[in-house]
Amino acid sequence: KTTSSMAAALAIVVFLPALVASNTACPPRLLSLLVQRAVQTCCFTSRQCRDPPTAEWLVGFGGHVGLETFHGIDGLRVPAEEYVLQLLRAPSEQITVHSALKKHRGLSASNPYLQPSSMTYMVMIQPADLADRVMRTAATIAAEWREDLPMIALEDDLRWKDHWDEVRTTGGGEAGRRSRSPGFEIDHDASNDSPYRGGNYDLLKALATHMATQIVADRISRSPARQPDATLLRDHLASHPLTGELRANAADAFFTTLIQRPYAILGTTLIDPLALATEVLDERQALARGWADGLEQVPDLFLSWRRDHLDRLVR
Repeated sequence: KTTSSMAAALAIVVFLPALVASNTACPPRLLSLLVQRAVQTCCFTSRQCRDPPTAEWLVGFGGHVGLETFHGIDGLRVPAEEYVLQLLRAPSEQITVHSALKKHRGLSASNPYLQPSSMTYMVMIQPADLADRVMRTAATIAAEWREDLPMIALEDDLRWKDHWDEVRTTGGGEAGRRSRSPGFEIDHDASNDSPYRGGNYDLLKALATHMATQIVADRISRSPARQPDATLLRDHLASHPLTGELRANAADAFFTTLIQRPYAILGTTLIDPLALATEVLDERQALARGWADGLEQVPDLFLSWRRDHLDRLVR
């Protein structure tokens, strides 16, 4: 970029209040998941647009091979801000692509006389443009998450209704809950939704559940009388992990198995799993409310990252 164009771009963000540079309202793990899902979405859209070289380059940037098909949290190897800034600073790169051009389009694919011919072409990768694409996609996902986070509380209400229905009668349970749960009524095929909206929401719940469980376990462990409760909660989290690569509906499975646990006695303490589940669900709802406010700041946060990057360029 020329000096004049960099100065013009810097002028756009130079007056951005310094307050938005802080991401205290948006926890680092939430921001990391947001950027991770944005990168995965960008890879998907590149392939949909018949641009697999760009998708392969992006998923390989920073040693993230395998991220494209990863369904889990904590997939980024570095903090979100560091990842985006590294992408902004990376130089343009021309890569050579080798492909096979099929000659039998519309004809028999098994014809031995119509063998594919190799084709080689060059692709110019502009990492700064990809960084902008990632941030725009992340801003879109953040807006969707702000819409989806209130559904966590609605799902929790239905969870208890279904649980007590199952206790009093037979049937209901998980299958009934899914059929009525607001989180499963999002039209993920609508053209204005991001491609992975359903999966994004699933991972958002998993992260909120993991963090809420840790917060509750740490809080109650400070009381000697409740240390057995904290031990059981941590043991349950260890046996039903919510980090790394996850199955679909991992957060739902975590609560279902916790609620179904029988009363336990550790030492002289009687532990009520239902009461523990209620504490974790309440904490998760509190996190969701705070995250909704933090996600509103994401577009301004990305502007601050661009400003920091441009500041370094004009020094």
